[in-house]
Amino acid sequence: MARSDRGTVGGDQAVAEIIRATERERLRALVAADVARARQLHADDFQLINPLGGALSKERYLGGIESGQIHYLFWEPGAIDVRIYGAIGVIRYQSQLESLCSAATSPGNSIGTPISTNGATASGRWYGPTLLGFRNPQVDAGASR
Repeated sequence: MARSDRGTVGGDQAVAEIIRATERERLRALVAADVARARQLHADDFQLINPLGGALSKERYLGGIESGQIHYLFWEPGAIDVRIYGAIGVIRYQSQLESLCSAATSPGNSIGTPISTNGATASGRWYGPTLLGFRNPQVDAGASR
């Protein structure tokens, strides 16, 4: 997907760009199975809602990556929309990804709504406590045409 980030709502562009860069770095760490870096980029209360509706905690999700049960072959985000509401940043984007989960290949497109918070830390680092992810069958159907 071509990367041309969309607008920012409710905050300054510099903060929005930090959030976008953090999300891209998080995805690169997951694809590289760099679990040490991924742990730094996921808040302790991170939760993944998978395409089937199951919830994974940060440790269970990253543990799956570390053990090889979850392996991302690639994960390319498209344009990333950012909305900032005080100390909360919400990003939305479509992405192309392919993963191996328990020996099943899962290619396709997805739409996710990660919610990032500016953790009350002196560093002011942004990280995502919750990621609601799902596959969009309409997008997948369009990709196969």
